[in-house]
Amino acid sequence: MFSKLKMALALMPVCALGMLSAAADEFALQREEFAKYYRQITGKEAQEGLVRFAIDAKVSKSGRDAYAIVSGSGRAGRPRPADTARPEAAPYPDDGANLVARAEKIAALCDAMADLLALHTDYSLWESYQRLDAVEKVRNPDFPKTLFENASCGYCRSHQYELARYWYAPHARATAKNLAKAIADGDRKARLSPPAEPERIALKAKPLASLRPTSSRTAEDFRKVMRAIDSLCSASND
Repeated sequence: MFSKLKMALALMPVCALGMLSAAADEFALQREEFAKYYRQITGKEAQEGLVRFAIDAKVSKSGRDAYAIVSGSGRAGRPRPADTARPEAAPYPDDGANLVARAEKIAALCDAMADLLALHTDYSLWESYQRLDAVEKVRNPDFPKTLFENASCGYCRSHQYELARYWYAPHARATAKNLAKAIADGDRKARLSPPAEPERIALKAKPLASLRPTSSRTAEDFRKVMRAIDSLCSASND
């Protein structure tokens, strides 16, 4: 089962992790660039309404637009020169509804990723600490916090269960909620992604043991998680 778990993680749509990346203050997207990234990530062609939303100069100005949600980057190079800027677009046919659905799917995938990571001890910070302590008694009482601090920094942040369950997933849900509200209010300057650092500090204050995975680890658990992921990836938001 472990080899299958590693393969599943390799195939997991990790673009959800990129939602924690800081957005650039100002940038503009070329139509072709957005379409390319969208096609690479979703395997589909972007609908015209979504493309226009993503490349709109007003949306791109604050650096918190559709590109950050779909590509997980938040950066798109240099701003477009003023003389080549596109005129203001007409009202979007889908009013951003398709974008909200995709943001909600990313949040659901974050939860599914946490379920997947819970299936093996290698992906738990707490269980890794326990293995280390079993080999040589850890004398520093603050070491679990140090371990979390290192794992959650911008350089090392990756596939850790405690981060996926208690940080990535809640952050993605909050972003999807903010996105839905911004579209409903017609607010193109709203901040979609909550500040990540306060979330990290609050999580670090909790005992690492309290964040450990508690679910069972059986072959049936693995099949159940993979079926859920397959269902999410197969569902259409178009």
